[in-house]
Amino acid sequence: MQDRDGRTALDIAHEINRPELATLLIEEGIFSAPNSILENFILNIIKSGETSIIEAILRKDIENPDYDDINNRTTILWAAEKGHEVIVKLLLDIGCQRKGR
Repeated sequence: MQDRDGRTALDIAHEINRPELATLLIEEGIFSAPNSILENFILNIIKSGETSIIEAILRKDIENPDYDDINNRTTILWAAEKGHEVIVKLLLDIGCQRKGR
């Protein structure tokens, strides 16, 4: 479900800086969105460094979050560029690619 601007409950929780709310939504299974919206959300979370949200996503066994943005930069490249060491390790542990595609 999206609002008139195309934002999901997860997007809003992230926008208002409520990682605990986003984590709860994920843990309760309220994570339904078209793939493009889901990919965008995960890329934004990785860029922001919200480790708890990434861990919740990975615990829910959502498919490998090894996405590219419009410039072909992968999730792991964004995490590394932003200095999010814990997220880089989490992504490597689940098999995300080390290099751009």
